[in-house]
Amino acid sequence: MDADTKSLFLQADRDTIALLFHGLAGSSYEVKGLAEFLWRKGISVSAPTLSFHESRELKDLGCAGLETWKKDAENAYSGIKGYHKIIIGGISNGASLAAYLALKYNPEGLLLLSPPVFPGHPWLQKVPLEKLAGWISRRFDYVPRFDYKMVRDWTLAAHLPRFKKLPSHFPLDAMRLAGYVRENLSRIHCPVLIIQGRHDNRVHPKGAEYLFQRIGSKEKKLIFAENSGHVVLLDADRDLIFRETAGFIKST
Repeated sequence: MDADTKSLFLQADRDTIALLFHGLAGSSYEVKGLAEFLWRKGISVSAPTLSFHESRELKDLGCAGLETWKKDAENAYSGIKGYHKIIIGGISNGASLAAYLALKYNPEGLLLLSPPVFPGHPWLQKVPLEKLAGWISRRFDYVPRFDYKMVRDWTLAAHLPRFKKLPSHFPLDAMRLAGYVRENLSRIHCPVLIIQGRHDNRVHPKGAEYLFQRIGSKEKKLIFAENSGHVVLLDADRDLIFRETAGFIKST
């Protein structure tokens, strides 16, 4: 699979479409495998690369943030409103964006992959993380990014375009978006599928259970990818996740 970072649109069924968002500082490459699988199953897919992300230049990435993420998400949704059935999904920070849209538009379904509820490292759960991130963002331009063990199967992830550091406001913005979603989980009522890697060290797997228990949806399902880390769509259980996602979309 080529590491193309451009936005992706695959036209199939003119009735059903999946809108998929990549993760923090990512690109459409993260969701491309799932997008192509759904397209082969007759489901149209829109997978935008967020503003300032496509060039993979750090100076461009710094122009992005919470407000541009939300604006991009809303614009992407506006572009597909003509479809009868809309499923919104995303991975990691993209899951937060998907939930943000679900709160505004109540789509026919919501897909949350590796949702960022609790940090993966136990010691990070013991500190006032948002305050720390705010302090860092005011004093530094960039923060280092560590990609160790983000997957267990590097076949596809080896080609993932990655940044070695991030704009310092990114962690704070991601926490604020995730916090907004957490505070409003009871207001989400559409069917939801949550998929979480059992070996995720970026976000704690218990966060998926937290979402499952508190989300307002009556129709909901939680799946643990037993052999995968954080980037589940590029990891060992990807084929299972593709099938489960297609089944979820077809059944909603």
